[in-house]
Amino acid sequence: MKSTLLSILFIGLIYSSFSQAKIEFSEQSFNFGDIKEGDNAVHEFEFTNIGSEPLVISNVKASCGCTTPYWTKNPVAPGEKGKITASYNSKNRPGNFHKSITITSNAENEPKKVVYIKGVVKKEIKVYTPEEIAASPVLAFEKSSFQLGKVEKGQTIPIALNIKNEGKSPLNIDRVRSGCNCFFILPSADKTIEAGETKEIQVNFRAMREGERDHEVTISSNDITKKEGDIKFDVNVLVVDNLEGESLLKEDKGHMFK
Repeated sequence: MKSTLLSILFIGLIYSSFSQAKIEFSEQSFNFGDIKEGDNAVHEFEFTNIGSEPLVISNVKASCGCTTPYWTKNPVAPGEKGKITASYNSKNRPGNFHKSITITSNAENEPKKVVYIKGVVKKEIKVYTPEEIAASPVLAFEKSSFQLGKVEKGQTIPIALNIKNEGKSPLNIDRVRSGCNCFFILPSADKTIEAGETKEIQVNFRAMREGERDHEVTISSNDITKKEGDIKFDVNVLVVDNLEGESLLKEDKGHMFK
């Protein structure tokens, strides 16, 4: 009787070890090659449940906000197929890209699976006529560098730019960008400047990483007299963990030397 019970338990353990969902992808990465800037590059990664239990994809996460993933939400039966769709938005992102998509599931063999997309975004170069250039807005501002001093991590600091439109048509500020992705203009801000007008545009800095850094910030606009409508300014800032803590530390040091 004891031997029979042990045999049943042993068989049950063997069966349970094989009765699991397993995921298998037909490809691990996809190269879009050259794509035109502004296009959405879309690719479907197909997978198969090679296990003996339903496969459930609980989450799919891309390595950046420029890549939007979609996936099969219903359980995938054994032997059936599902899809992970990756959509890459190439607008204002010229150059090479290489992004990862992490898939979390109940697959016994690969509960966290990573696939990749890559390619090169080619910027479309438009040739303007002399008449179009003469009628273009022209973005200008006097101050090209800013010293923010010491800033506490987590704070958002506004930077006021007095931007002048020296051209002959309305100037539209598109966006700001930087290597740290820590500068932005609020979506609700009025970013249109009429010909001959000067307007204060607020660019915000979000203190994300500690340390002293020099940031180069680019403003994009519809000014066709400049390369890609861009103009740059520099920001120097020292980000610390806690301003109050540093003040207290200075006071303590002062008492030590009295």
